[in-house]
Amino acid sequence: MANSIPQEPVHSGRADFGERPIVSRPLFFSSTFRDMHAERDLLRDDAFLELNERLRGRRHELNVVDLRQGVETGRFKDEAERELVVLQVCLNEIDRTRPFLVGLIGDCYGWIPPAERMEAAARAAGFSADVVGRSVTELELLYAFVRDPEQRGRSRIYIRAMDYAGMPEEVRETYDERFAPRNGTADERRAAEERREKLEVLKKRLREEFPERVRTYTARWDAARGSVTGLGDLRDQVVEDLWTDLDAHTRAYEEEGPRTWQEADTLALEDFVAGRMRHFLDRPAVTGPALEFLLGPPRGDRSGPWGLCLTGASGMGKSALFARLYLDLKVRERRGELLVLAHAAGIYAGSDQVDRMLRRWVRELSAFLGVEDPLSVAGGASGQPERASSAGSSIQPEAGSAESRAGIDNERIDEVFASLLGRAAARTRVVVLLDALNQFERTNRARFLTWLPKPWPENTQLLATAISGEETLSLTRAPRRADLRIVHSITREEAHRIAWKVFEERYHREPNAAALKKLLDKQTDGGVPAHGNPLWLELALQEMNLLEADDYARAEREFTHLRRGERMEALLSSVAEELPSSVQAIYGELLDRAERTFGREFTHALIVLIAVGRNGWRESDLEALVPKVACAPWTDLAFAGVRRSLGRHLVRRGAAGLWDFFHAGLREGALARYLADPDTRCALHRHAADHLRSLPVDDPLRATETMVHVLGWGDRSGGAEYLAGLELGTAEMEGAATALAGAIETGMPTGDGSDPVEWALGCLDENYMDPVGLCLAAGLLLFQVEARLAVSGAAEKKRGQVLEGVRSRLERAVLGGTAPGFLARDLSVSLNKLGDFYLRRGESGDAGRALASYQ
Repeated sequence: MANSIPQEPVHSGRADFGERPIVSRPLFFSSTFRDMHAERDLLRDDAFLELNERLRGRRHELNVVDLRQGVETGRFKDEAERELVVLQVCLNEIDRTRPFLVGLIGDCYGWIPPAERMEAAARAAGFSADVVGRSVTELELLYAFVRDPEQRGRSRIYIRAMDYAGMPEEVRETYDERFAPRNGTADERRAAEERREKLEVLKKRLREEFPERVRTYTARWDAARGSVTGLGDLRDQVVEDLWTDLDAHTRAYEEEGPRTWQEADTLALEDFVAGRMRHFLDRPAVTGPALEFLLGPPRGDRSGPWGLCLTGASGMGKSALFARLYLDLKVRERRGELLVLAHAAGIYAGSDQVDRMLRRWVRELSAFLGVEDPLSVAGGASGQPERASSAGSSIQPEAGSAESRAGIDNERIDEVFASLLGRAAARTRVVVLLDALNQFERTNRARFLTWLPKPWPENTQLLATAISGEETLSLTRAPRRADLRIVHSITREEAHRIAWKVFEERYHREPNAAALKKLLDKQTDGGVPAHGNPLWLELALQEMNLLEADDYARAEREFTHLRRGERMEALLSSVAEELPSSVQAIYGELLDRAERTFGREFTHALIVLIAVGRNGWRESDLEALVPKVACAPWTDLAFAGVRRSLGRHLVRRGAAGLWDFFHAGLREGALARYLADPDTRCALHRHAADHLRSLPVDDPLRATETMVHVLGWGDRSGGAEYLAGLELGTAEMEGAATALAGAIETGMPTGDGSDPVEWALGCLDENYMDPVGLCLAAGLLLFQVEARLAVSGAAEKKRGQVLEGVRSRLERAVLGGTAPGFLARDLSVSLNKLGDFYLRRGESGDAGRALASYQ
């Protein structure tokens, strides 16, 4: 212990895991436990998350060591041996966490171990100070401050000044040595007095010897909530103090900002890979065959699969496998054995755009070939100079997104990429790695992978990951198909090894054996082991290690018949047994914690708005919508807090930087948790639709998302008004048609529970529809929506229903005798389109019905 103090920061992963490893800066959290839960919870769930956010730009993370759950000593039967292990672990963790320590001192002195155990632990740590009769908390602080003078400049002490007004007497015994024990024996009262004296001596010594490192904060008792409160100043002070220390130790790691958006995207990809590799446990049964495929000899006869797609349910670890393969292949690339083109969709703003990915790859291919980038010469793909501009937290290409450019630009990008890929493959093996195909923007180009070169260059291998859907079907279509391989559940043995890895690397302790067994015994409602889903296991292990004040109070309340150390073991087993067995449900535990920390109303409103949004919201949209849903003001501080609390489960997507859930499981969980009531969901969609319609007509989100929420609202009068108000040829009409066609294809019920075709045709029946409105709405269905359904070919029957429905309503209006002539024209057009539809339907068509329509 004492002879192995790490003087350098600790990398979170293996040394060969990429060129940009994340550096872990451990921080030891020292205090008495029972009276400091409120402070510990607040700092862990808020202050330390903000510090981690600041450290991210320097590729560092704060790894907090909180030993409230105790030290795993179940394997030791002898109490003396158990106590000695606890002391040794405490001192050992201080060594491991140098150079940062935060100490909290209230009015409790803490546990004083037997003299022989204290002396044995101090000797083992090489600590020669007088330790007999001191509490564990004092030992930790002296060990940090006295033993290593250099450590003093990297440690902080916060002494609480508590206002006990309103605190019940039976509660105050837990918080104040001066008040306990009320009914104790003479020996107990004498021992309490000695502890009080030692505590005051400790406070005085720390204040006098280390005045610049010791601060006092105030707190008070909230009788209504039954907890310590008023800790905002402590939270802010800890952030300010620790950032001063962390900044001094990490400033040298601050990286020069990327010069281009391509460099920014590459750095974001490396960060994503590093994050996925934290606590990664290799699965050779998957990565072995994948590498064999990617590195195997080229197929000269172009036979066999040209690509490989790893597919499986959400949370099965596909992104982690992508990261593992990426790192292995990048090592080979540095040796000159091959060239890697890699991308992960949905990990940063703009990463879901196909043309942005291809333009970056074109630059990488050009650099490999030693030629100028054809898309940046003479203005790039859009005729504009290639330069970087700041947009939110990422750098964006000046030209905009794929959907903002004409088709010729996409074709040009595809042609250049195919040409350069072929030239590179003639020199070396090229491996194309793609993560989360289903996370790309919902365009035909992305859904059907039309950007892939045809023919696929020889000596080029592709590996992709995706949830099964349109993208996987597109990959497996003839004539040259990609192989699909399902990523299966992890085994119990793998889950056990992952749990140990997480506990040791992230939480600096061993898992409790009994609690871990109960966790791994859990099964889903279908009788499948819950641990088989790596995402569920990750969330469950996190919940096991994020216990709060109420949990610790429960241990004291429900397990009084057990010894103090055994109470925590019993609590952990109980918590493991009570955890839900589905990803959706366990996400609820994450949301519960955010609600408790940042307020139910604000957190609830933020989560439900993101849940009903198809692709997320801009921060400006959330700022306008949250107060309407929550009946509470928007605050940047609350939003930042919830965002940090959700961590990597909340990400920014698209060029507009839309805040969205990373995993589909969180959206599903939020919908089930908050929006099971159809009326509540419809009201939320109405808020969203009203907000979008209040935006400028050229707003891109208004154009693409308003129809989504009009459908979710389900009100036909509102739908009729919206459809009749669309202007011909606008981006909003295009967006409305795309959204409506997509709803018809999937058959997703509208807010009133009806089929989208029935709902859309029903809007034409509304009294609001005057002849001009009917013309516009019918034209939208007849041309825009029908054309999209014809392209996909996935809703042929529904396409016919749309055409017949429009025809019948136009016919009714025309035969009424008062309709203007343009409706008769539209009726003629609808009959012609119906004739074409029946003539081409199926293999032989329906000539009779086609003729009737033409006539």
